[in-house]
Amino acid sequence: MGSEKCNFEEQLDCSWRSPHHGWKCLGPKLEAKRYRLNVAGSRGIGSRSIGGGGVIRNEKGEWVAGFAENLGTGRVVEAKLWALYRGLELAWKSGWAPLGVECDSNVAVTVVMNQVVHQNHSLFQLVKSCQELLKQNWKCSLGCVSAEQNCVAIFLANLGLSMKLGCHYFDVPPPACAPFLVQDECSVAPPGSVAARKMKTREADRMIQRDARRKNLRVRKLIQKARRMQNRKVKEDRESVIFTWRIDTFSKLDTFQHYSEPFNIGGFKWRIVMYPQGNKEDYLSVYLDMSDARALPLGWSRYAKFSLTLVDQLQCSKSITKEIVHVFNACERDCGFKSLVPLSQFYDHGNGYIVNDICIIEAKVAVHKPDAKILQDHGFSAPVEPFRKEKEGQGPSNVQPVTVPGFFTRWETPSCEQVPASYHNAPSSEQNCTELPNISIAKESEVVSSTSADELMDFRGLAKIQKAFVPLLDEVCSCHSSLIECQMKQSPTFIEWAFTALGRVLHFLKTKKVKDMTDDVCADLELLWKELQIFKFDLAWLKPHIQGALRMNKLVKRAGQVKILRKDVVDLEIENKRLMAKLEVARRDLEKAEGVEEMDMDKELGYGG
Repeated sequence: MGSEKCNFEEQLDCSWRSPHHGWKCLGPKLEAKRYRLNVAGSRGIGSRSIGGGGVIRNEKGEWVAGFAENLGTGRVVEAKLWALYRGLELAWKSGWAPLGVECDSNVAVTVVMNQVVHQNHSLFQLVKSCQELLKQNWKCSLGCVSAEQNCVAIFLANLGLSMKLGCHYFDVPPPACAPFLVQDECSVAPPGSVAARKMKTREADRMIQRDARRKNLRVRKLIQKARRMQNRKVKEDRESVIFTWRIDTFSKLDTFQHYSEPFNIGGFKWRIVMYPQGNKEDYLSVYLDMSDARALPLGWSRYAKFSLTLVDQLQCSKSITKEIVHVFNACERDCGFKSLVPLSQFYDHGNGYIVNDICIIEAKVAVHKPDAKILQDHGFSAPVEPFRKEKEGQGPSNVQPVTVPGFFTRWETPSCEQVPASYHNAPSSEQNCTELPNISIAKESEVVSSTSADELMDFRGLAKIQKAFVPLLDEVCSCHSSLIECQMKQSPTFIEWAFTALGRVLHFLKTKKVKDMTDDVCADLELLWKELQIFKFDLAWLKPHIQGALRMNKLVKRAGQVKILRKDVVDLEIENKRLMAKLEVARRDLEKAEGVEEMDMDKELGYGG
């Protein structure tokens, strides 16, 4: 790709420029607001790790948004192209225009502006996606600047190397970024730049010292302000509640599942789900569930940090508490703990979990307040992200990321013990439509991802699908070739969604048994079927099987009624035998009594006179 260094003429003004300086892409009538996007890429010293970053500021130099991304391994030019794509995507979807884009890589700007990458090159799709964003119906320009004018973006790119894999967005600047922001706002060139080398006179030194004192003061104030805003935002964005569920007459529970009454938090209705006899294991299973999930709009999600506590009523210190962070959505509307406590320990009266036939379970739930922004997808294609290798020993980030789904979102499979109850009973699917839907993204929320690349398998060169779905899809596509033909004109991401939805339905029918078809499981199947129909497959061959599976619910209920009636008949027969035995004893006693000589009951007793 050639050298990455830009050849710039020496100039005194080597600091960041606000959008109203040197604006050339617009006419004389400028909009009230203008924005500038600076992007950069970086590579770790002594390693192949790469990162990208960018910042968007308005005409006053105020922070609008920023991002930092750990891209795994690769080349520097790849990191800078990814940073350019992320920044353009964020600005386009958020409606921040007119926009001036600046990058410190002459190579990246050249390949995007002139399309000098061959079609078979690994970066072709990424370059094409950047070009499509630039050609959208908005006012946007792209240019190259020196590294001195791109300090904030370079800082964010280096920050991305130390964060977890993925893209992390910032509504407020990180505290460590404050000195670079002040330099840009004061139009102060960084040390070592062309401007700094030419300022050698004594008068210039005095000016630098005075500006440094001002800068240090402003830095301290800005850092304090950023910290106050961050602390206030964390407090304001969180809403928490403690719900105590008291279960009276626990021994009389005869249901497989038992639900608490709903409670409200964050605009949603929640409830606790308990399996008194365990969820297919000899452990008490307890989950947190969204009780009104089916009434929520398409694409809903809610981040929640919650804990479930089995209260020891005799000794509080022995209460069992487990905590988890989860993102609830249409696919995973419940989550909790399948193995909270062994049933033998739970039902042991020596412990305090059941006292006077009363059991107490406590849920502490904290959610982000319903403050979300909608990013509208306008239908341009997105590149396929490179394979990212997880780095060992990488610590957690101190910034809560917002992962923007849209192009690279995959359906995830829960893992370990902390899994949704519905996953054990029925698979589920994301809600999709023939055109990419609006996606609601909660600010500072964390999207949990647990499906690794090892759990995916290539399906006929069309998409990466979960391994469990691929044999089922191969079987039905061999019999029904129209399933593949009707999706050939769609984008790769849409094809992946479509066949994942079909795979979930097939996996459901393959793994479920008649006895599993409860009301909740049938509702899950109806949701999966409704979502699958959105992709406009020819499903006439599958519809009778779906209808037959849904009718199994009535058979399950009827079988349950028959079981109850059979038990009643057995109980009545036993009671009848007991009464017959009692009747026989009464008859024998009567026969013995009738053998006694009869007496005149009206005869006087007399007194012998």
